[in-house]
Amino acid sequence: MNDTLKPKIIIKKLKECDKDEFTKLWNESHSGHFHKWQKTREEIEARNKLHKISEEDSKVAFIDGKQVGFILSATGEVGGKLVGWNGATAVLKEFRRFGIATQIYNEILNDYKKQGIEQAVLEVITINENAKKLYSKLGFRITTHYIVLYSTLNEMENNKHKQLMDNNNIISFNKVLGGFKEYHKLNQPLETQYQNLIELHENLYDIEKNGERIGYIVYSLSFDKSIILFHQLFLQNQNDINNEIISSIFNYFYQKYCLPTKSEKKIYLTIWDLNLKQTQFMLKFNNNEFKKDFEYYTMKLDL
Repeated sequence: MNDTLKPKIIIKKLKECDKDEFTKLWNESHSGHFHKWQKTREEIEARNKLHKISEEDSKVAFIDGKQVGFILSATGEVGGKLVGWNGATAVLKEFRRFGIATQIYNEILNDYKKQGIEQAVLEVITINENAKKLYSKLGFRITTHYIVLYSTLNEMENNKHKQLMDNNNIISFNKVLGGFKEYHKLNQPLETQYQNLIELHENLYDIEKNGERIGYIVYSLSFDKSIILFHQLFLQNQNDINNEIISSIFNYFYQKYCLPTKSEKKIYLTIWDLNLKQTQFMLKFNNNEFKKDFEYYTMKLDL
């Protein structure tokens, strides 16, 4: 685009911006998102707190005094390395292709370098070609491919699960109160505080079979508690995955969250390798109970 036709873009820190206007920007810029990402100001602030989003490091773009785009940022130590994470990126539809996201990201990356951040990390939906091109031009590379599955937990499904359980084995779940870091070594590669929420949630449970630990679960509930999000479901031996184990897990969560309130819950499960036996099993589990919601990549840039 000819620079003479390009509008003047001013970048400000999120902490300097009107939060009600930012909420409006969030909702309008996500209006075409394949997930319903419409949020209240309180929900955005709760999400930012959960993911340790920095209002100092996050940036908002203005054109003629109007908020038109943003990138949220969080920083922290992951695997002994200082990492900056993209907590969300969005630009109003009518202001796209002006290079707004590129300009914001260049400012954020310069800030990272000044702070001694060693690596920038983000997630992008696999079908978002424009975003992938943008991030690739900035130097990001794809490092991990994730798949997100979903199902519904209710009385009917739980009755099916119970039929798959083996009463000869005792499957139990024990809450882990400490020692979070050792679990990182067992499963998927460390990415960000978003992908590895072990230290942000108390919901870390050992899975035991006849008194022996065979794996663990990291999960959380959505803000309205209608969804159970399984961030990690890990079995130390992939050969252990079977109908009995998976059915026992869902029966446990049905009794814990659905039965007391006589309600059903949506369940989402993130798996980090499409070729793992666990992924293939979950797609076939209980006559294809789980459906694929979406896939996404983690992309990284060494600074």
